[in-house]
Amino acid sequence: MISTLLLGAAVGGIAAFVWGAISWMMLPWHHSTFLKFTNEDAVARSLLDNCPAAGIYGFPAPPKFEKGMTAEQRNAIEAESAKQLKTGPLIMAIVQRTGYESIGGKMISALIIYAVASLAMSWLLIHTTGLSLFERAAFVSVAGLAGAIICRVTDWNWHGYSTSYAVVSVADVVVGWFLTGLAIGAVVH
Repeated sequence: MISTLLLGAAVGGIAAFVWGAISWMMLPWHHSTFLKFTNEDAVARSLLDNCPAAGIYGFPAPPKFEKGMTAEQRNAIEAESAKQLKTGPLIMAIVQRTGYESIGGKMISALIIYAVASLAMSWLLIHTTGLSLFERAAFVSVAGLAGAIICRVTDWNWHGYSTSYAVVSVADVVVGWFLTGLAIGAVVH
């Protein structure tokens, strides 16, 4: 069982990596969902000036309460936060203060991530019986769909991800994990 899991992880990791490269580098669908800032240099300067560390920033930021605040003071902060949430703008930004040091390092990390996900998918497949190769691939694809809905559709709902971004992201996962499911399903029965 361990050797089958590892084989599924390796084969699936490579298949998912290849699909990811095709999906992001050869197909235009992901990049077509990104909008361009009117003045990218001004936005970059503002972000660097106002984001002291790499991380995820939100506006409005969640309310912060200091120790010893009265209920009245806390209520005032919550009311201001609620007002900002209603009037906008709402911003969620992933800020990396520097560019990628090594695209090669990111590719190695991606391959490892895909292999770990493929290990999990292989484990799921080992616990099914009587499925054809196509059915095993569909099973993996539906498991990927569930994860995509949990992540991307939730982001669309709560964080304002554009519909086009969410749809493309979900479609990417469904297609990619169907193809990966074919690779895993060929070695994991």
